[in-house]
Amino acid sequence: MSSTFRNRHFLLYVAASFLVQFTTTLFTSTSSFYTTYVIRLTPMQNSLFLGGIFIVAMPLSFIWARAAVRFSSARSLCLSIVLYAFVELLLLVDRSPVSLLCTGLALGVPIAGFMVLLNVLLAEVIDIDALRTGRRREGMYLGVNGCVVRLGMSLQYAVMAIFFALSGYGQARLFKLLVPFLAFGFCLDLYRLYFC
Repeated sequence: MSSTFRNRHFLLYVAASFLVQFTTTLFTSTSSFYTTYVIRLTPMQNSLFLGGIFIVAMPLSFIWARAAVRFSSARSLCLSIVLYAFVELLLLVDRSPVSLLCTGLALGVPIAGFMVLLNVLLAEVIDIDALRTGRRREGMYLGVNGCVVRLGMSLQYAVMAIFFALSGYGQARLFKLLVPFLAFGFCLDLYRLYFC
């Protein structure tokens, strides 16, 4: 286990994976509030907004796979992260349902990169480790990465709870209703962390 955390390539990968997973899950959680209270999409438009991301992402995953072969998976992942940040900035200027739906379609481009490149890059990190150590330790790397990703999800829940508390959403009534579920989720995440 200690050699896993001494692997510089894996530490860079897991930090990038954590941030990517954290921002995308945070986006997914906040998008329903954004489309309800900021832009005010109908339920059908909201479905088109979120579904459009994956409608674009599926065919583009093949392009990202070719980019990984041509330019390297690390460079391609960096490009998809930068592209994601720029497309997310469009949410600051969207003022109509049509522009928001277009932004949703544009989000499919970097999301496709995440879907493909995170797995490819982890495989490359595992292969580099196997060359250095002479041992295949895929399970260790996948397990540690899974734990870190779950921590990102827990952090996202905490950020949303803080957001609800600071914004006064539901005048704390909703928060009081969620406390038992949040406590159970936190305990469940600690259980997963302990046994990872």
